Amino acid sequence: YGLMAGLLLLATPFLLVQPIKFNARNSELRNIRFSFAGTTGEAYGVFLLAWVLPIVTCGLAYPYAIWRATQFITTRHLYGDERFDWSAKASQYYKLFLAPLLAQLGLVVLIVVAAIASKGDSSEPTKPSDVSPLLILAMLLIYPALFAIAAYIKAHTTNLVYNQLSLGAH
Repeated sequence: YGLMAGLLLLATPFLLVQPIKFNARNSELRNIRFSFAGTTGEAYGVFLLAWVLPIVTCGLAYPYAIWRATQFITTRHLYGDERFDWSAKASQYYKLFLAPLLAQLGLVVLIVVAAIASKGDSSEPTKPSDVSPLLILAMLLIYPALFAIAAYIKAHTTNLVYNQLSLGAH
């Protein structure tokens, strides 16, 4: 499995760049074709850094990694001979990810408090009827909250990409 995972890791930048090139090459607007000028070599640097950096920094560099990958994809696209410009800053991505991080930390605190409250002061295993309603509520809120956090990140990331994207003098 390790060999297969290593091969997949090495092939992924190539497998990411080729569909982007294909989609750009087969898209046009007003009889002007799009293209993608990014190379697989550039993709190796960007995407391997995007995978390694968050691991080494315990996730603190995740917004930077997402920003860098998005910058690579957006600034390598062309409309005819005109290159797209993307003016977003990494700091904007850090601000974007701050609210979801705080929401997730709030969920963790809620679950820990609820678990402690449901345990009470007894050292015996609890019966299902002894479980705190707060713990039940916390467990029921986890998945909808994570869904809402994911939707928030997706919507705000998309808005950030398209609001900062420009084409030449347009």
